Formats: sequence, C-alpha cells, structure tokens
Amino acid sequence: MPDPFAPLARPIPVTVTSTPVAGTTADGIAVLRLLRPSHDHALGTECAACAAQTDIRALLFDLLQSARQGHRPPFTRVVVDASALPDVAAVTDRLVPGKMPALGLRDHTVARSFVLHGAADHRQLVDQPKQPAGRKLEPATSSAPRR
Repeated sequence: MPDPFAPLARPIPVTVTSTPVAGTTADGIAVLRLLRPSHDHALGTECAACAAQTDIRALLFDLLQSARQGHRPPFTRVVVDASALPDVAAVTDRLVPGKMPALGLRDHTVARSFVLHGAADHRQLVDQPKQPAGRKLEPATSSAPRR
C-alpha cells in the first residue's frame, strides 16, 4: 500500500467554480461536487455531517488516496463544483497556504499535493488548452491578486 502522506513530484492544480459542472469535463480532470448543508447552522458553526460534505481538504485527500490505491483513474487537475454553497471563499480559503490552520497531517499532505489554480466559470476550464509538462499553469480567472 502506498504511503498516504508521501509528497507528489508536482502539486495538482485545483480550480474552484461557482457554476454547476455537468459530468466530467475531460480526461485527467477529477470533479468534486460540494453539497449544500442539509440544515441550517448558527454563524461560524456546523455539525460533523455537514462539515464532511464540504471539507475540501478531506475530500481532496480522499480523492488522492483513491487514485493512489487504484480505485479511480489518475488525474492531473481537479475542478471543485461549489455552486451549491453560499460562500465559495470559504472553500478557496482552505486551499490558500497560511490562510486557515492545518488540523492534522492530512491537511499538510493536501497543502503539499494540491495548489489553488484559481476560481473560474467551468466553461473556461473546458476551453483552456492543456499545458506541456514542466510549465507553470496560469489561472483562467483568479480572485486573488497576482504577485
């Protein structure tokens, strides 16, 4: 069994979209659909069941483990469909290094294995050309300022 916390050679780009993604967009792209919480919570709180449906770090870790164990095809990019959530920034904040604290080794593994590629309309993802190996991927649209 492969080491679940082993680093990857290159981080996998993750794009978060607030528009619904229909099906799989292309080969090599994994699609994660975040679900709307099944009931209301007080501001700043949520139950364990709802947190499990929207915890992007846990979902990305599980996706990576499934591919490492051969339970799903390998992927080179991830598209996160956050259209069911009222606040997409809550998802992207968990992928920005240093923005939200890591709660365990799983979160550190996700931080080393994935990189926020940006936020985009999913139609831009389908039309975006594949980048040759070794080239840095540029975001289709980014909500964060470029440095």
